[in-house]
Parts: sequence; structure tokens; C-alpha cells
Amino acid sequence: FFVATMASYGSTGSFSSHGAGAGGYNALGSSSSSYLSQAQENLQSLSSLVQRMNTMNQMINTASDSPKHREDLKEARQSAKTLIQQIAGLLDATPSPTDEALHSRLIKEFGDVVSQCKQSIQTGIQKENAFPSRDVVSQTYGNDVSLRMKEYEAAMDQITIVESASVQVDNAVIRETNQGMHNVYNKLSDLHEISKDTAMLVESQQGMFDHAEKASSAANARSKQAVRHLETGMKYQSRSRRKQCVIVLAIFCGVIIVAFIIALFVGLTKGLF
Repeated sequence: FFVATMASYGSTGSFSSHGAGAGGYNALGSSSSSYLSQAQENLQSLSSLVQRMNTMNQMINTASDSPKHREDLKEARQSAKTLIQQIAGLLDATPSPTDEALHSRLIKEFGDVVSQCKQSIQTGIQKENAFPSRDVVSQTYGNDVSLRMKEYEAAMDQITIVESASVQVDNAVIRETNQGMHNVYNKLSDLHEISKDTAMLVESQQGMFDHAEKASSAANARSKQAVRHLETGMKYQSRSRRKQCVIVLAIFCGVIIVAFIIALFVGLTKGLF
């Protein structure tokens, strides 16, 4: 896979084919996790470099284009080539069983970034061929045309400066708006926390109310039970008083009867004698 990748870059006229072990990291005896971490860092650097090359390709044939810009673009391509060689050498090692998933993911991301890099290089070479640099224009068409191009580029640079000032104003407004939104968000977060605290207090008070309601319900049930016990005791007491009255009345009647019998017996006894 890596040999085919490097060979495809050799077809663009900027990269040449290299073996998979160009990085030489296996010879250093690095562990699986360390070389995968290094490969991941290099892959991020390569992705950033591809974005930079895309931006530099857009600057070709603009006011910012210059021979120095073309040289910087070539250096960026060479740096991308070096990074690709290093990453290919790192990912060529056999991963440990625990790092196989990460190794496969890095290989997939590496293939995607390599494709983007190849497309960026091809686009840059096409634009360079279509729009020669200033030195080539001066050699081909003379100093007069080159001078006019410099005047035109100076005018474009002035326009860019004016536009940059307006963009800075817009950026300042955006920053102020963003800061205001952050302040609103912070206030809303504080309000949310207050609402949560209030809800917790209400919930705790509701628990206290429920407990008090249960206690009052239990007290009401106990008071009803006590009333029933009092009513039952009053009934028993009333029955006991009735029984006492009946007993006293019976005793009284018995005493009267006995006294009457005794008086009658005494009267009969006197009449006989």
C-alpha cells in the first residue's frame, strides 16, 4: 500500500517512489504505542501542510503571488514528501493486538490525506504552468510589461489593505457579539443553577409536607381509636352502675322482706303466749 502510494506521487513530477521502511522507526526498536503516537502527530502535521498548500495555490496569480511564494510552495511540497515517507515507515510496522484498531484507522486517514495532498500538488503545478512567475514574465515580455504588472499588483495590495480594515471592523463586531453571547450564556447558566436549587428546596419541602401529612393522618387514626375506646369504656361503666343499683335494690328488698318476716314471726309468737 505504501509503495503504491509513494509511486503515485512520483507520477506528479514532484515525488519519487520510496520503500515502505523509509522512516526507519522499526530499527530504533520503538514500542507499538509510541510509534503510533508519532505517526498520528505526523499525520496531523501533514493534514495542516495540505491545507497550507491549498491556500498557497489560491494565492497564485494574485497580488500576493511572487517568486518567493513559488519557492515557499515548493518547500511545502518537499516537506509533505518527507512527512509521507516518515508516516509510511511508521505505519509499515506490525502493530500489537491492542493497537490494531488504531493502526487500521491511521492507515485509512493516511490514505485520505495522501489523496488530498496529491490533488493539491497537481492543482498547484497546473496553475504554475498556466500563470508563470514575475521573473518569467519579465524575461518573456520585457521590463515594460513587468513594470505594469507590479503597478497593478501594488493597486491590488492597496485594495486588499482597505478590505482588510473593513474585515477587521467586522471581526471586532463579531468578537463583541460573541462576547455578549458568552455573557448571556453564563447568566443563563447561573439562572439554570438557581432554578435547580429552587427545585431541590421545593422537593425537600414537599417531602417534609408529606411526612407531616402522614403523621397527622396517623394521629387522627389514633384519636378515633381512642374515642372508640372511651365510648366502649363508658358503656361498660354504665352497665356496671346498673348492675350495682340492681344489686343494692335487691339487697334492700331482701332486708325489708327479712325484717317483715321477723316482725311477723315476733307478732305471732306474742299472740300465742
